[in-house]
Amino acid sequence: MTEGNENIWSEYSRIYRKVLPQLSFFRELQAKVIGLCQPYKKILDAGCGPGLYFEKLFEQGKDVYGIDLNAGMIESLKKGLGSRIPLEAIESKVIVGDIKHLPYKDNFFDAAINVNVLYNVPDPLNALKELHRAIRPGGALIIAGPVPKNAEGERILTKKILEEAGELTQEFTYVLKINKEILEKHFVNEISLEKITDMIIEAGFSRITYTDSTLYLRQVWLLKAEK
Repeated sequence: MTEGNENIWSEYSRIYRKVLPQLSFFRELQAKVIGLCQPYKKILDAGCGPGLYFEKLFEQGKDVYGIDLNAGMIESLKKGLGSRIPLEAIESKVIVGDIKHLPYKDNFFDAAINVNVLYNVPDPLNALKELHRAIRPGGALIIAGPVPKNAEGERILTKKILEEAGELTQEFTYVLKINKEILEKHFVNEISLEKITDMIIEAGFSRITYTDSTLYLRQVWLLKAEK
């Protein structure tokens, strides 16, 4: 999240948890990210939002941490999980903070995930270098993000999303409105799969072990890199 976007992300967090899990495109991406995390125990959700990935990893017994620049997102995460587990189990592990300045020791995590975040982070290369620092040798970064702006692709994806909405059409329409505002006003970085691959290597990761460019009707890429 970029500085100055607090209001839009706080507003988004209130409906994010309700709507996204109903979307097949989201569930496919989530399943692939969680699957890539399976070899690892201590995992950072960097830009965790309201905790949809954090929650799945926690349920699988992972030692998961979360950080997000928006306090509303962190509060949504705690409320979502707090109804089912003692809040003290995660209280110290989910924090408001900047992924460009992680408050963790070197080599602290086995892996980190960063899903649909980097496009909205000023100086994304430094964010990747900071994630590299916090991941142990042999660990991994699992990262996903939107392709560069593509009006026709976005139009087709929006149509498909609304076809899935059913009883949640109003909620999905609202989320799409917020997404459009984010993309128009706060889309800091246009990052293709090729560009993120180059940035990952420049940040210090040793090799790319997995890529997928088919998600969200080819509007989202997914990549795994090892340190």
